[in-house]
Amino acid sequence: MLAQGSIFYGGPGTGKSILLKQLLARFVSHSLGVLGLAVYVSARALAEQLRQISHEVTFIELLARIEPQRAGAIQRAHTQARLYVLLDGLDEVGHAPLTQIGKLLQGARTPFLATARPVHGPLDSFPTFLCFHIQPLNTEQVRSYLEAHDRSDLLAQLTASRLSTHMTVPAALKELCETPLAL
Repeated sequence: MLAQGSIFYGGPGTGKSILLKQLLARFVSHSLGVLGLAVYVSARALAEQLRQISHEVTFIELLARIEPQRAGAIQRAHTQARLYVLLDGLDEVGHAPLTQIGKLLQGARTPFLATARPVHGPLDSFPTFLCFHIQPLNTEQVRSYLEAHDRSDLLAQLTASRLSTHMTVPAALKELCETPLAL
């Protein structure tokens, strides 16, 4: 069976949400926009909408309630099989909302990318997904990466900033670290 989505697992601060936001930025900038429309939504926002609704809804109707200004575009993209859901923070909602979200996603048959800290919960209600475990890089891995990509300028700045009492991260290094897709 083909996977309908992917879930990025990892501890706090490993870059899961940044990865989703970078993907969204690439959709918005049209480098991935030719694929379709990406909608970034938090699991908390979905759970809150589900709590307020007293009747059955589809996943697409739920997204339209959260982003009413894009409701038409969301419906068109879904109809054309060009809708991508970027779902952040699955671990931040309880068992019942997580199960509901999973069932709605299954019914929507739309590709999704989600983030979560390791969850001990009902992900069996979710459509088939690939799981990627994201771990923070240690200092030696960062050094190795920068050397391999001929970024000795950033390596020197990082080393210098570690030696100073007031650590400041060079802007170029910060940008590189906040762009997981560039790694």
